[in-house]
Amino acid sequence: MSLNSIYLTVGGLIIAIFLTALAGPLFVDWNAYRPDFERQAERLIGQKVKVLGEAEAFLLPTPYVTFTDVRVGDAENPLMIVSRFSAHVELPPLLKGEIRVLDMTLERPDIRLSLDETGRLITLGQKPEATRAIALAPEAVAFDKIDIVEGSLRLSNARSGRFHDVDGINMAVTARSLAGPFRAEGTARIAGSVEAITIATGALDETGAIRVKTEVKPADQPYSLLADGPFRLTDGKPDYSGTFVLNRPAPKDEDGKEQGGKTGRLDRVDIPWRAEGSFALGNEQLAVDTLEITYGTEDRRLNLTGRGALTFQSKPGFDIALAAKQVDLDRMLAVAAPAPAGKTEADKTPDEEPAASQRLNQLLAAIAHAPLPAIGGKLHLDLGGVVVAGGAVQSLVADIAPGARGWHLDSLTAQLPGRTDLSLSGD
Repeated sequence: MSLNSIYLTVGGLIIAIFLTALAGPLFVDWNAYRPDFERQAERLIGQKVKVLGEAEAFLLPTPYVTFTDVRVGDAENPLMIVSRFSAHVELPPLLKGEIRVLDMTLERPDIRLSLDETGRLITLGQKPEATRAIALAPEAVAFDKIDIVEGSLRLSNARSGRFHDVDGINMAVTARSLAGPFRAEGTARIAGSVEAITIATGALDETGAIRVKTEVKPADQPYSLLADGPFRLTDGKPDYSGTFVLNRPAPKDEDGKEQGGKTGRLDRVDIPWRAEGSFALGNEQLAVDTLEITYGTEDRRLNLTGRGALTFQSKPGFDIALAAKQVDLDRMLAVAAPAPAGKTEADKTPDEEPAASQRLNQLLAAIAHAPLPAIGGKLHLDLGGVVVAGGAVQSLVADIAPGARGWHLDSLTAQLPGRTDLSLSGD
């Protein structure tokens, strides 16, 4: 099984088309040559290929081909369907046994991938070594531009019984060879949200790994996710690991300056935050072994470290543990309220500063505004010290989980000023 099997499949179709074209007349009814093309394509990519629609191809003045309703795999349950497939190919390389695709369009391609009970990826291109049978190396095939129009992808998991759909795929793709490097840029709809996606890779190395750098930005949210690391198939099982950055920057004004720096309200939705660390993504879970989170503006920043995991079983869930040596809520929740008439900021008296209850209410409001995840799990917090209303709360430990009515406080223990022990639980 090849990591870049989808590219090999598309490349194999192109090669089969023009091998058949070179063996036939320049201008023909290509529907008559359909069986020849299907045999060549099956030989190259190791899967049955059927053209159920129309076919047209010619070599001069510029080699061009178009097919409709192309199916790869079983005709009734195919691995890939392409509603319309068209391409222009440069002629001189074709005469030398090479293929350079100037532009290609895949309209409404539908790709079906699945993980079997053992976690192995069932995909296209089961026999990519077939290209070597015609002495055509992956480096001999290049794609200047591939336009994917309204594509879709489904990944199903036989072990969990779940499936994941990505649709509305509209991307521009380039590939220096069938072994990479590749670059893809465009948009796709994931879980109902339109995302701007950029993918850049290196070339497939001798170990079968390929470095993949992915950036995802929701179209309607100011967040971004960047992941970078090697992707490989280990015994047929996908494995992607590396580093990531999930970032929500502070909003900026018309001059490009950050806004929100003078307000300490944690229930504001525009408070900047950033999460980064290392990850390992496999069939059964996404593990984050090192995690660093910063929340708030530079002068009022909360820093947390920890780890996390997201499991992909029949009942998915998360488990996150975060810790901090000290959290200064007085500094984070200080509201920059204007000074009373006739006074300056320096003239404000302590009773004109926000009370501890106001600050804690802001913290509770921030927690209430935190969105509930669609899956269950637990969050463990371990704070060595919390400064609030001039006092210090020591050894605050809390376990929080999403519930039907909101976030549920499973337990909270802390040592209040005066050596008073506190223990709480509930919504």
